[in-house]
Amino acid sequence: MIRGTILNSTLFRYFGLILFLSLASVQAKPYLPADTEVLAQINSSKKLKKLNASLKQDPNNIDLAYLLAKQYIALGKAQGDPRYYSYATASLAPWAKQKKSPPSIKLLLADIKQYQHRFNEALELLDAILLAESNYQEAILMRAAIYTELGKYSRSDDDCRQLKDRSLETTCLALNKFHNGYPAEAYDDLRDLSFGDDQASLWSLTILAEITARLAKTVEAERYYQQALAINNSDIYLLGSYADFLLDQAENQAVIDLLEGMEEVESLALRYRMAQGVNHD
Repeated sequence: MIRGTILNSTLFRYFGLILFLSLASVQAKPYLPADTEVLAQINSSKKLKKLNASLKQDPNNIDLAYLLAKQYIALGKAQGDPRYYSYATASLAPWAKQKKSPPSIKLLLADIKQYQHRFNEALELLDAILLAESNYQEAILMRAAIYTELGKYSRSDDDCRQLKDRSLETTCLALNKFHNGYPAEAYDDLRDLSFGDDQASLWSLTILAEITARLAKTVEAERYYQQALAINNSDIYLLGSYADFLLDQAENQAVIDLLEGMEEVESLALRYRMAQGVNHD
């Protein structure tokens, strides 16, 4: 069985990716595209193609490149398809080696590199961002994730404590507590949070559900998974985590029902086939 392990690299791609894409920007002077009408073009594949065509005609247009790369990364997360990260890299190529490229561009490049496990290169970019803008929250969050992935927990804790959102700070620190062998403390910290319907709550609930399951509190873990699904029932990491939980409980038909129609996502397709195989024995 491919039981998901808390704090594995898949989770850290989720940690470093979905949150910075979805949280409101809180840095001092964020870089934003000048043409707000272009932003609407990412709402459909047809308009995405149009955006891509526009960038090909004007390859040095940083506004278009930013929007296109950000959308490609979002698609890579949503569909579990690494090809989109390559497309994003190509979109950002003119600025990849420019030391003076905007922090938002550096953040996208750092996210691509951490997805590829090129952690040192990602850290260099994040350090450069934070040298210029010390309170850039998305960069702090991503760097904390990478430090934990590298086993540098004290450095990760330092970054976690710089997060202004209490839910993010608590979850970030709780992950490190769990990894350091204190699952009960991590569980208590997360259980005390107030959950909303935002991406931060989705992340916290997913981690809480996993830790709760590890503590053999299956009924409670099921409740947290359901709360997370109520926020977003199509999140790839959440679906994979919940499917692992159900497989552990031998709830194979529930896995099939959960993942029906998601067979094109490689990580979910594997779980789907596993449930079918067991179900057909």
